[in-house]
Amino acid sequence: MNAGPYEAALGGATITAGKPRAIGVIGAGTMGAGIAELALTRGYRVALYDLNAEQLARAQHAIARSLEKLQARGKLQDSPDTLLAHLLGTTDLAGLGGADVVIEAAPERLDLKQKLFAELETLCPQAILATNTSTLLVSAIASSVGDRARVVGMHFFNPAQILPLVEVVRGQDTSARTVEAIMELARDLGKTPVLCDDTPGFIVNRVARPFYGEGLRLAAEGVASYAEIDAVMRGAGFRMGPFELMDLIGLDINFASTVSVYEAFFHDPRYRPHPLQARMVAGGRLGRKTGQGFYDHSASQAAPQSEPSSSSIPQRPQVRLHLSGGGRLREALEELLSGYERALASEADWVIDCSETVSSVAAIVGLTPRSRVLSLAYAGSATALAARYPFPERVVGFSCLSPLGDKSVIEIMPALQSEPGLAQDTETLFAAAGLSVQMVGETPGGIAARTVAMLANEAFSALAEGVADQTTIDTAMKLGTNYPRGPLEWAQLIGLRAVLSILEALQRETGDDRYRPHPLLRRMVLAGKDTF
Repeated sequence: MNAGPYEAALGGATITAGKPRAIGVIGAGTMGAGIAELALTRGYRVALYDLNAEQLARAQHAIARSLEKLQARGKLQDSPDTLLAHLLGTTDLAGLGGADVVIEAAPERLDLKQKLFAELETLCPQAILATNTSTLLVSAIASSVGDRARVVGMHFFNPAQILPLVEVVRGQDTSARTVEAIMELARDLGKTPVLCDDTPGFIVNRVARPFYGEGLRLAAEGVASYAEIDAVMRGAGFRMGPFELMDLIGLDINFASTVSVYEAFFHDPRYRPHPLQARMVAGGRLGRKTGQGFYDHSASQAAPQSEPSSSSIPQRPQVRLHLSGGGRLREALEELLSGYERALASEADWVIDCSETVSSVAAIVGLTPRSRVLSLAYAGSATALAARYPFPERVVGFSCLSPLGDKSVIEIMPALQSEPGLAQDTETLFAAAGLSVQMVGETPGGIAARTVAMLANEAFSALAEGVADQTTIDTAMKLGTNYPRGPLEWAQLIGLRAVLSILEALQRETGDDRYRPHPLLRRMVLAGKDTF
């Protein structure tokens, strides 16, 4: 075996003998370079390997520039030159021979990773071998290694220098000692590690799939435009909407992750890719990196932004309201609409039905033909709900997502039966109370609640399968994706019955098994439980 450049200097020290001192990184792409830079700034020696010498040189240059910027901002204790003296670039895999830990960040090809790990077992006989794969099974990668106990997943998020999460993935044969060592290494790198089992997509890339998938389906169904969907999701608290985020990530990368998870779950419809994204990728519209994606990112175009339709506040109409239904949104809407006079249903100009289930819709005492009805579209589409009222032409659907705040968006959904002008009057009612409003096509749950219900359902699936516990899943989703709250936390905030109602309505109206509620969610609702 050829000795690596650090082996003699380290005297053969390994992570099992104490804190690692040298880290090998395979792959000088964006992720590999980011991991290498992070390790340098935390006091490690780093050997960065790439077969392509030009790519390696670009990565080293990018690391040097980044360190200079950090120094200018006062973020470095040592000078860039001092840190860069601890960075070795190599096109020879044997150059990693003295590393205590090797982190592989090569392209997502199982055959390539298996070949690399088989070579590393000989070249780095005492090192922990970690893969940064985001969608492939760690156990499959480890299958090419004799001592599989030292193979583990260490999944960083891009940019690795900034995002705080690392998923530590325990393969079928990964030892507890290896897991403990990598958890500690992640903490020493300034990250928050979460431990999960070796399942397709782990936590984040699995649970996050509906965020993109439902956006694509909502657009294809004609519910709203890309910009309108993004605006509604930002109003719900997400930093970016699904189309903004896919353009940033790269449609090809996002699509490849979706396909990988879909195939790993043997074509379960929950993970089914969408033809819209496939067509975009085939046409070379990959997002910001090509200048065209769902939005135009050419130099002549400003960044895409869309605001809800009520940009100005109209004069408040003199109407009386009656709120009914026992859903969690009722209390919030009572407060937000406090400026309107209250009345009995028989005397109200507007009845706002906050019922969350089909069985409770239209159970309003005293409803008369004069009343106009706003029906919360959790238990069905606006058209399906309107059919349950005695005067369907007087009904329009709406949806919003707890918790309601200053930036929340009320989605207005006309039913096919709605009389002309009713939806516009509804828009005025909410806008006059200072609320943001977006007119959209009808769908159970609307844009925001439908998406969050699907995220929660996927989190229930991961929880039931033992991938991770509730706290770990929510922590991973908040740190790995910048979600405002974890999906299971959000499900409790909305109410598990409401989440179940949205999913049942989606499955009932579309016939798509993609929307089947997870049995754990259904059982918890049947047991009357709304918290874990």
